[in-house]
Formats: sequence, structure tokens, C-alpha cells
Amino acid sequence: MLSVAFLELLPLALEQLGSIDQLATSILIGLVATFLITRLFNVHQHGNIDETHLDHDCDHPDHNHVASYSPENCTVHQRKNSWIGLFLGLGFHSILDGIAIGAIFTVNEQSGTIWNFTLLAPLAVMILHLPFESLSLFSVMKATGWSNRAIYITNIAFGTAAPLGTVLFLAGTSHLAVGSPVIGIGLGIAVGVCLCVSLSDILPELGFHSRDRLALIAALLLGVVSIFILHRVVPHSHPPHTYPDPPAEQKTHTR
Repeated sequence: MLSVAFLELLPLALEQLGSIDQLATSILIGLVATFLITRLFNVHQHGNIDETHLDHDCDHPDHNHVASYSPENCTVHQRKNSWIGLFLGLGFHSILDGIAIGAIFTVNEQSGTIWNFTLLAPLAVMILHLPFESLSLFSVMKATGWSNRAIYITNIAFGTAAPLGTVLFLAGTSHLAVGSPVIGIGLGIAVGVCLCVSLSDILPELGFHSRDRLALIAALLLGVVSIFILHRVVPHSHPPHTYPDPPAEQKTHTR
């Protein structure tokens, strides 16, 4: 996700905007919005309890690891409707993912090449992390006593969030001309989302936990190198640019 943000989305957003200030602003909006969503709705992950890891060696202050592994023991998710905040937080996050896919699709459509690595890389990242978010929602609802029917319906609704973001972006930008800053802003927001998720959720795991640290670092480097190689090898297409006519005084010259 970190590599996709820097190597694919960031250059494409700058190419569309042509302004460092607008790009920085849109990245900041995406990063801060994602951070506020995850904190406002208290979005955090749960997994299966592994008794051998409850007292693992870590570098951060003393704390109870049981709550982070089991939603049954989580003080945040003891209420019946606690899943709603998680659903809204993850749903907004998925909608932002969909907006990113819609922005890339629009750029590719303008360039005449729909399916390329610039689109497939973020799409793969979104698809790969979607099941883990769905599992978090499933485990919290299961722990608070919701029926399987309610859980399945909720997960189906959550699964439509990213496609909904894509459709809304495409519908809202279908009338825009080539090189519209709206598309670049959407890409910049996507960069901010990727950076926030990577820096606040993924990278801390590498710094906090000494167990399997080398394996986690190796996996991170493998992902970065893989995206870098594909970025260099796979051809990228660029949309045509429309530049305004130069001022009248620039058209005249002395022969």
C-alpha cells in the first residue's frame, strides 16, 4: 500500500493537478479524514486468541493483550450495537478506496488504456485487505449476539461501499474535461488514505512487536521491491494534456 501510494498514485495525481500546493492539500485531507474516521468510530482489529502470544515481548508500555485479540473481551465492543461505529468507519474508508479506483479509471479512460498496472495495483490492495475488514465486522457482531442473517446482510452492505464510491465518482466526473483538477484531487485523497492506513496500522506492528520482527520486515521489503519492479517493467499510459493558448504577446516575435 505504501509503495502503491508513492510510485503509482502520487505521480498520477501530480500529473493531473500540475500544482504541488493542491496535491499537498488533497493528500492532507485524505490522511486527516482517514485518521478522524478511525478514531471517531474507534476502528480497530480483532483476531483469533493465541494464548502463546498474550504475553509476548513488546516495546510499548504494559497493557492487556487479550482485548486486542478477542472481541468478547474488548470493552469497546461489549455493547449490542457497538458494531455500528465499526461499520461506519470501515464503510467510509472503503468509499474513499472506491473514489481512488474511480479516479484512476477516469484517467485511464482518457488515455485510451483502461486496464494497466496503475489501476490493477490499487485494486489488488483494496481487494486483499477487504476480507480482513469484513472479518473484523463479522467477529464483533458475532461476539455481541447478532444472528447469522444480520451478520451476512451487514457484510454484503459493507462490501458494496467501495463499488459505491467508484460509481459515485464516475457519475460525478463524467462531464469533466481532460485534466480536470477534481480527478487529481481524488487521487491525492487516495494517497492520503494509503499513507494513513500504512503509517498508523501496518508500520507500528513492525516497531512494537519483537516476535517475528524479521519476518515482518522481510515481508514489507518484499512488497516494496515487488511494486517497484512492476512499476519499472510494466508500461504506463498517460492521458493527453490540453494546454491553454499562450498570451497574445507571446505569439508575436521579431523575425
